[in-house]
This record gives sequence, structure tokens and C-alpha cells, in this order.
Amino acid sequence: MDNPEENSLNLHEDEEIIEVIDLNDTEQTADDLAEELEDVDFADAENADDEGWETEDEMESEQDDSELTFSKHTGSVFCVSLDPVTNSLAVSGGQDDRAYVWSVSDGDVLFECTGHKDSVTCAAFSCDSKLVVSGDMSGLIKVWKVESKEEIWSFEVGDLE
Repeated sequence: MDNPEENSLNLHEDEEIIEVIDLNDTEQTADDLAEELEDVDFADAENADDEGWETEDEMESEQDDSELTFSKHTGSVFCVSLDPVTNSLAVSGGQDDRAYVWSVSDGDVLFECTGHKDSVTCAAFSCDSKLVVSGDMSGLIKVWKVESKEEIWSFEVGDLE
């Protein structure tokens, strides 16, 4: 005999049945799915409201409020550091295998840290802002004297990350 309590649903407080899904033992075949898709109107999906998505024209029309843009790098920039003494100089390293020491006030390049073999991923000033170090992914580390703008030391290690 069937137990009537097994087939009954117990609802709690304000719960309600929204949809009853009949689960059967057979899986849907590709033909079953194709029949269901015949009733779908894909034209409506193409005209769907794109609310929340910006078009390319809308993205281009955004206002640039930056006071200064440093654009000497020809690829992605991976690191930026300010000199800790005056915060008037910055060093940045990038995918173009270069590091630049530049003025934060006007963007003028003080000097370029050249000679790297791979993307410069590490660049920083010493605590007294007299030296700057740059390191690339191949493991080449270079130290530059800010005042004379010359390389004073280099060393090669294993890959840097």
C-alpha cells in the first residue's frame, strides 16, 4: 500500500509551489532538445536590451581627468615607484624592456635605463633617492646613480618574478 504522507509536500510558513518539475528516468535526446529549440525566437534575443553594457563609442567618449600622462613606454607598464625623499621623480618599467626615470610634475624624462634583455618588472628608488634599481624577467639587475644618470652596477641572476 502507498503511504499518502510520502507523496504530500510540507510547506513552511509563506512558501508556495512555483513550478513542479516531473523527473523521469529517461534522459533527453538530441532530437528532444531540437524540438524544444524550435519554439525559441532568437530574433528577440538579438534585440535584447543591453542595459549596463557600454558600447565602444560610449567608452571612447569618457572624459580623461588626468593631470599628467606618461606615455614613453611602447608596451604594458609593470611597475612604478616614486622617490621616497621628495616624491618628485618616478621610475617605471615595462614590457618594452626599458625603465624610465621621469619628473612627476611635467612628465619629462630625466634618463632612460637601457640594456635590459626582457620586460622590466621591478623598479625602485633607494631610501635616500640617490639610486634607482631596475630588474627584468631574465634576471638582469641594474643600478643607476640618479644625479649622474649613469649605470653604476649590474648583475645577472636567475629569472626574476
